[in-house]
Amino acid sequence: MSGEESLSNYLQPKARYQNHENFQLVINTSTHENELVENFAMRVKNIFVNKFSELTNPKIISLLGVSADGHTAGIFPLDKESFTETYGANTTYVPVHLERLTIDSRASFTPIWILEQSDEVIGFITGQSKKITLSELINTDKQLHEQPAQILKIHPLSTLYTDLGTEDLI
Repeated sequence: MSGEESLSNYLQPKARYQNHENFQLVINTSTHENELVENFAMRVKNIFVNKFSELTNPKIISLLGVSADGHTAGIFPLDKESFTETYGANTTYVPVHLERLTIDSRASFTPIWILEQSDEVIGFITGQSKKITLSELINTDKQLHEQPAQILKIHPLSTLYTDLGTEDLI
């Protein structure tokens, strides 16, 4: 949830692919001026549910970037209680408040929704700063609240792309 083109999950593809025939299926996740994150989360949830209710048997593919701290899709590592309180709702999209972030209010699909509703999950871990994260993902089994990127291991149909050599990771 960001109005900055370099960070926005909507503005980035719009700048590059807006004339693509499938761009009409991309959900505009730009914020409205002075919009509260709770209102943003509800608005995007409603847009998403309405858009997909119009389609017959839509295939849902979740594209997930992974950060150096192991967060993905606005799902951040937290202690188990805070993680459950923030992301545990069996809903589509939730507001996320974390004081440690530059932007302290974001919104996210829930891990439950991604795992249960996505037909496929495609993850990206790129850049040397994420080498340890990739190694941990490959070599250890962490709880989802400790490393949300574990979604890539839990989901039954997931693919991980990286520009990092795996020979140093295993």
